[in-house]
Amino acid sequence: MNQPNALPILLLVGLVTLAACNETKSPPPQQEVSVALAAPLDFQPLAYFENYCARCHGTNGAHYGDEFGKNLTDTELEEFVDEMAAGPGGAPLEGEPLHAMTAFHRSLVTSTPFIILTQTEGNTLRGEAMPDATLSLILGETVVQAERDGNLWTMSLPDSIDSAALPFASLLRAELDGKTTELDLSRKAYSHSEPLQ
Repeated sequence: MNQPNALPILLLVGLVTLAACNETKSPPPQQEVSVALAAPLDFQPLAYFENYCARCHGTNGAHYGDEFGKNLTDTELEEFVDEMAAGPGGAPLEGEPLHAMTAFHRSLVTSTPFIILTQTEGNTLRGEAMPDATLSLILGETVVQAERDGNLWTMSLPDSIDSAALPFASLLRAELDGKTTELDLSRKAYSHSEPLQ
């Protein structure tokens, strides 16, 4: 009994497989990855300091001296800020404003620029930072520079980006006197929020 020749069938299956492998498939569409922006804090630590503390401690703590806060634990630093705000400052703080004011003092202890996001509106971000600090927002490959007016900064995002949801790689960077602070805006509205090491 003659067996049919399998070669034509194998050749046909091979050609179909080869055609399927060479077929160009479009990659799946890239999804826009974004993260929610941390809620802005409607409190301006640098303006508060200027209004209630600078008369004794100098602008941005200029009269504190180099050793200010170096011997304080995080708890002691917050207690110091709380006591000074309620006592000589005459403007008690509590909750997030107290934490933000303590964070501002952490920046003074470490001599690094402080940044806070205080407002978002459409594609505009606003906040405070140390005077003379250069501020930029890193949005993946895009860098947006801030406009400055003393302690205040304003940043207009590209029209394609709404401040409610920034691209996942979004860092607000402040540079001053060779020192840099980076703030992940998806995590917190102000820098130096983590305890000192």
